Order: sequence, then C-alpha cells, then structure tokens
Amino acid sequence: MRIDAGSYPSMKIDEHVSDPNFVNAHAILVDAPQQRVWDVARSFLDNINPGLLGKLGLAAASIVRMGPATVSVSLVDEPNELILTGRHRFADFATNLRLEPEGDKTRLYNVTRARFRTTPIGRVYLAGVHLFHDAYIDRALKRIKALAERTT
Repeated sequence: MRIDAGSYPSMKIDEHVSDPNFVNAHAILVDAPQQRVWDVARSFLDNINPGLLGKLGLAAASIVRMGPATVSVSLVDEPNELILTGRHRFADFATNLRLEPEGDKTRLYNVTRARFRTTPIGRVYLAGVHLFHDAYIDRALKRIKALAERTT
C-alpha cells in the first residue's frame, strides 16, 4: 500500500509544510463509490478523536489537542480531499485523505509531509516515525476500505 512519494498525483497537500524532511505516501483501491468512502473516512476519523471534525461539520475547521500535538482541519473539499495540519515540539506536519474515482471504485490516498526538528531528540523521534508510520497508515486505510466495502 505504500507508494513512492514521488508517484502520487498532484494534491493540495503539496502546498503544506515547506521543505519537508519526511514525505510518506500510501494508496489503496476501494470497491465503493467516492461519496461512500468519504462518509466512512469521516466517521473513522471522528471515532479516533471525537470532536476533531466538529459536530458542526467539516466546514467548521476546528483546533484540537491530540496528545502532544495541536491539529487543525486545514482543508475540506468534499468528497475529494481533507487535510489536517499540526504541530508538536518535534515537527510541523500535514496529512491528508485524497479520494479519486476510478469507475465505480475509489482510489484512497494518504500523504504525510513533515518537517522534523534536527535536534538529537528530533532525529530520534523521526526514527520512531519511520518505524511505525507505515503500519499505522496501512491499518487505517485497510479499515476504511473494509467499512466502505461492507456497506455497499
């Protein structure tokens, strides 16, 4: 599911986090229409952190503390792309969900761009991200895929 960071199509997330020292891209094909995948992804994200996307809807960008990070909804282009941006003491980052229709299916992308601090502790933190980020994102995309395909 991980794809070469240079092989994903141009996305609005590319405008976030200048000069990143971490770019990670994933994609999965979901056997469900784009709007269904969008609805499932939104519900999935809201279940991870209730209130992140706001009870008023995605258009009302909210700022939420997630552990040591402050995360905000930076862009909502329903049903195409959602961008979350954030900051914690080790990095500035942006991550997205991008949906592109492929016939009656949907290609679901996740791209994460981050600029990690180059201090020794920042490098240690980045090493941990390299170890766990792929597994976490793969699991999340597979879960969204399973939920979207189950209800079509």
